[in-house]
Amino acid sequence: RVRLYDRVLTMAIYDSCLESGEAVVTSLTGRPKNKWRPIPLATVELQKRASKYLRIGSDELMQKAEELYQQGFISYPRTETEKFRPEFNHHELIQSFQAVAGEFGDYANKLLSNNNFQNPRAGQHDDNAHPPITPAKAVDPETI
Repeated sequence: RVRLYDRVLTMAIYDSCLESGEAVVTSLTGRPKNKWRPIPLATVELQKRASKYLRIGSDELMQKAEELYQQGFISYPRTETEKFRPEFNHHELIQSFQAVAGEFGDYANKLLSNNNFQNPRAGQHDDNAHPPITPAKAVDPETI
């Protein structure tokens, strides 16, 4: 077969390969998949994601975002800016997350090792008043 689209047939071939103990792959082709770096977060995108993934309405979201801003956890949440200024220090912020236990600290370590970090893409909008929505300081999410 050249291509397999039927899951049942694919699993039957897979099972027969397992039973025989060996198989020979003669070729493997595919297209490289590009994953674009994200655009920094603006208010509208924050609202879309909160609604889609967390099922939180816009009013409740903005109330919670405002509380996080007042407590110093995130930057100003009402912004249409989708690009960071050149002087924004991503590495300093990521380094502060290395001290957080668990997946945040592990991810920060991974980003800073072997030059894994790349600056976010720049979006089209800039209100020239506030930076994109971003963490303002490292904190364990379990403590909020």
